[in-house]
Amino acid sequence: MDVGIELYDKHADVFLKLLNAEWKKTEKLTSGMTEYLKYYGINSGTMLDLFCGNGRISVYMAKLGYKAVAVDTAQTFLNDGKQKAELYGASSSVTFVNGDVRKIKEVIHHAISPEILFEVIVDGWTSLGMYSRNEDVSILKQARDLSKEGAFLFITETMHENYVLEKLAPTSYFEIEDLIFLEKTNFDRNKKLLNRSWAFYRKQGSNDLVFMGKTEFDLHIYNLSELSSILKEAGWQLMKDYGSLSKSQSLKSSSLANLAARAVN
Repeated sequence: MDVGIELYDKHADVFLKLLNAEWKKTEKLTSGMTEYLKYYGINSGTMLDLFCGNGRISVYMAKLGYKAVAVDTAQTFLNDGKQKAELYGASSSVTFVNGDVRKIKEVIHHAISPEILFEVIVDGWTSLGMYSRNEDVSILKQARDLSKEGAFLFITETMHENYVLEKLAPTSYFEIEDLIFLEKTNFDRNKKLLNRSWAFYRKQGSNDLVFMGKTEFDLHIYNLSELSSILKEAGWQLMKDYGSLSKSQSLKSSSLANLAARAVN
């Protein structure tokens, strides 16, 4: 099942509410990223935002002095991101591009420039794992080819195997704005596949719910050793893992992973 078609395109208006809820966390995240970069003498530059959604990381990094190219396959997300970039005064520093990240070199060469090279790459919010391991390696390898020597890659807020085993319940629900999401999860540890099923309802009045739709998708879930191996295979060296970039907290089994890697030859 293609996650992009089933979730991000078919139910883009619903998923947009999930993306919007993440904006409140982004200022602290990007502040942590820029502090990490400053330690290595990088205070500005160009950034490639893979699976950008509606551009929250790109917009905040633009406010901190970076020029960002934000790529996603869902035009609904990109349109919303352009509006937010204008609202935040960052529209001149963020270029939104519609394209398949699995062909990111081709997308960048056609939409931006075949000569452009980036100082920073970002892959956020459990985007790694939407496709196969080979495709994940290919995406990160292409990103390496689009990077300057010594460039940095951040994989932010991503689920990993211990997190899934400890934190995700078989059934749960959560609310965002006027929507209620009912979630069912099943993790096949042998195949490293997390199946997630969401049914979403709109609240109507004080007691009624109106069924809006349902979607189901799979994610490949890696452990930290596998993530490090994927990075190495793609031309990146894992530098540090964090539970929180904003506080430089060490990674625990129950926290989402934030990884910093650097381009190597």
